[in-house]
Amino acid sequence: MPESLLLRILQSSYAAGQENAFEELDRRDRVGTLSPAAFQRLIAICLAEQASMRTGPLTIRLMDALDYFHIFGRLTEDQKKQFARQSVRQTLEIRPRVLLGDRVPFRVNVIPRVQFPFDVTAKDLDLDSIYVDGRKTAGSIEQNNAMCLGLEDNMTMGEVACGSVGIHRLSIRPREVQVHPGLGALGNIDYFPPDDIGLVTGTFEVVARLPAGDFTLVDNPALAPALRACIRVEFCHVARLNPMGNYEVHLYLVVQPVPANVGFDVIARFGADEYNLGTMSFTKDTGAYLPIRSSALHLGTNIPPSKFDLILRSDEKVGRETFNEHEIWRGELIYPNLPVEILQQPATQF
Repeated sequence: MPESLLLRILQSSYAAGQENAFEELDRRDRVGTLSPAAFQRLIAICLAEQASMRTGPLTIRLMDALDYFHIFGRLTEDQKKQFARQSVRQTLEIRPRVLLGDRVPFRVNVIPRVQFPFDVTAKDLDLDSIYVDGRKTAGSIEQNNAMCLGLEDNMTMGEVACGSVGIHRLSIRPREVQVHPGLGALGNIDYFPPDDIGLVTGTFEVVARLPAGDFTLVDNPALAPALRACIRVEFCHVARLNPMGNYEVHLYLVVQPVPANVGFDVIARFGADEYNLGTMSFTKDTGAYLPIRSSALHLGTNIPPSKFDLILRSDEKVGRETFNEHEIWRGELIYPNLPVEILQQPATQF
């Protein structure tokens, strides 16, 4: 079969024909009978597949072939640059509608578009890279604070402030990216600063009042035992900051995939007093290894008790300030009489 016809079939929508065409082109390349012109067209097809967001067996095979061509020095300098520049896709997800006064939640995903043995690393995102309507704004970023189960592994969660009603644009300068072969494979590290990748942007709307049904609290008390079983306290440290009675609480939770969307205030109860340690939220069927480190809490000059109660109390605002939840379970989970380890000075690591 002529090379030109095999290449046309490879670019067609006929899946079985595509697989067979690639097999034959690959065979001819390995035995040295594929013409230079056909080989260049094959590289162009592989690069176009890498640039797409498609998945599946054929995509994996084309990307494997592209990695092989790169490792063995068969790409031109321009093709190597295109390969590296396309080796990661950074996408932005934003909550489309936000209540005035809430933070605007977002997630940046880093999606590799290379196969083994290549590896992609991206530097942490910082607030100087985030703009609302072209201006830097107040916000916060959470990255690498949880090993996620059931979500994209390489992602950054964050939220920004926006104090006016209307349609707004969030823009993020992507993280600096390095692409390098692993396990001793041939090749150099390719480095791409954000300006070589371009801004990642999206829009959102701030409203004075949410329309009916935009966010719902779900009353289902029967879910409480299953939710409670999904969340386990690994340890709790209470670290003494100073003699005036200020302490830090270090809490480490193991959250298995939850059966419903949740948004909780995380509360430690020592005796009769409750202290808010922070918040946590999870989408149905996801979980994480989650450390929570409180700011300074005034627990008094006496040594705190050796036991405490953990309370996870649903909070609508916590749910609204996620980028993708539109309902959460309503209720309270209590874990009584959990052990506490008292530290006389703050831990250097958590």
